[in-house]
Amino acid sequence: MARNAAEPFGNRAALDPSLDPSALRVPFSDKPLAMGGLAMEHYGLRRRGGDVDFIVSGRDYDALAARYPDHRKDVWGDLGVKVGAIELFRSVFRLDYDYYAEGSADCGFCLMPSLGRLFFMKAIAYGNRPDVPKHAEDFRLVMGAVIGRRENAEYAANAAKHLKAYLAAPEGTIPRGEYEIWENASGETGRGVC
Repeated sequence: MARNAAEPFGNRAALDPSLDPSALRVPFSDKPLAMGGLAMEHYGLRRRGGDVDFIVSGRDYDALAARYPDHRKDVWGDLGVKVGAIELFRSVFRLDYDYYAEGSADCGFCLMPSLGRLFFMKAIAYGNRPDVPKHAEDFRLVMGAVIGRRENAEYAANAAKHLKAYLAAPEGTIPRGEYEIWENASGETGRGVC
């Protein structure tokens, strides 16, 4: 699963070898995929917390659950194993390893999700629990990174030229085919280059 060559690689310094889940003495069939704070730190968005979260394939989850039966957990159908500061789940919001690993980057002991998949993870977390400040902040940070790294510069420059018209017409401009003529929500119209 190779990364998109156009996507910035991120912060390799975030991959501290002491976070390697192979220390759990389970031979992984598929490289664990980082999520949560480790992925956020990888992209330079924020520092990770004290725990480290991964998504693993179904067969690797089965091996972990067999080795650590007293460390299993079930979060709304997402089965996982927590050993010390490492949590490994077979799914997140019932979407599995194969879904999240699409477009991932190989970072040595683990895979790193694409920025798009990380954004999706954070959007689901925020949508599910918007009352949790960490979810709201992570969503905002990843959204900013996606827009900042993927925004089309030509489109952004064009939008900047017409800012006044956009502010006057939040539902859209070009009512008569020209940017110079605008109408706001109150029915007021105006002329002028924005």
